[in-house]
Amino acid sequence: MPLGFADFCAMVGERVPDHHMKGDSMGEERSVSGKDRGAVQSVERALDILQVLTQGSATSGVRFTDIVLQTGLCQATAHRLLSTMKNRGFVEQDRSSRLFYLGFRFLMLGSSAWNSGDLRETARPSLVRLAQRTQDTLYLHLRSGLQSLCIDREEGSFPVKTFTYSVGTHRPLGIGSASLAILAELPEEEIEDILRVNGAHFRHDPSYEPAVIRRQIAQTRTDGYASYTTLKGMAGCAVILRGHKGAPFAAISITAIAERMASPRREEIVAMLKEEAAVIEGVLFKRTGSAQLSVQQ
Repeated sequence: MPLGFADFCAMVGERVPDHHMKGDSMGEERSVSGKDRGAVQSVERALDILQVLTQGSATSGVRFTDIVLQTGLCQATAHRLLSTMKNRGFVEQDRSSRLFYLGFRFLMLGSSAWNSGDLRETARPSLVRLAQRTQDTLYLHLRSGLQSLCIDREEGSFPVKTFTYSVGTHRPLGIGSASLAILAELPEEEIEDILRVNGAHFRHDPSYEPAVIRRQIAQTRTDGYASYTTLKGMAGCAVILRGHKGAPFAAISITAIAERMASPRREEIVAMLKEEAAVIEGVLFKRTGSAQLSVQQ
C-alpha cells in the first residue's frame, strides 16, 4: 500500500494540514497556516533523516551525531523525529551500538513500490515446467531488504499439497529455504549485520535462532543449495538467481512432503532448479543487461 501524505504526517506525529484534507469547491488554493507549515516542515525533516539512512545500505547503521550533522537539525528535533519513526517501525536502533537503521516498515514500502512484473513474467515458464516435471509446488522469491518476498507460485499435480507460502509472504532472511539460499551467498559482514538486525526484531520468535541459521548457511554453501525439513513432515529446497556481478537477488524454491524430497530425488530436483535458474538469468541479462532487481541489495 502506498504511503500517503496523511500517513506520513501521522508517522512523524503531526496533524494533517487542512488544505490536504479538503479544498474549495472550485479547486482554488487555500492559504497555508503556520501550523500547516510546521507539519510540512516536519515531513521534510523526517525525509531528510530517511535519506541519510538510505545513503548506505539497509544494514549500515548511522550514528546520531552524523544524522544531526548531515541534516542540519538540532539534536532535540532529530531525537523527536527519530523516536516517532522508531515507534512507527520506519527506523530501528541497535541497543548496544546505538546506531540507527532503516526499519521494516520502510523496507516494506520499498517492496510495495517495486514492480516485480518483469521477473515474474520471465520466470513463469520455468515455474510451470518445474511444476509439471516434479508435480510439486514451486515458488519465486525476491530479496526485499532484510527479508525475502514470495512473488509467484505454481502448484504441481501431486494430490498432497504443501503450501508454505502465499504470494506476498515475507520471511526474514535465513528462515525458509529460499531466504536461506539468498543469505548464504552474501558476504560475511553483511550476513552478520542482517542476523543482528533481524535478531533484534524477531527476538521473541523462537523460530529465529541466529546460531542455527549460521550452521544452516555453512551446510548450504557445502551442498550448493538450501534445504529444510519441518517437524510437520514438509521439506523443501532452493537455488538462487544471481545478478550480473554474481550477487543473489532472488531464488526458486520447491516444497513437498518430506518423503518426496529424500535422496536421490532431491538431487535430481536441485539439478532441475539450477537448470531453470540459468534460463531465467539468461533471459534477464539479454532483456535488461542486468539482473539486479532487488529492492535492497
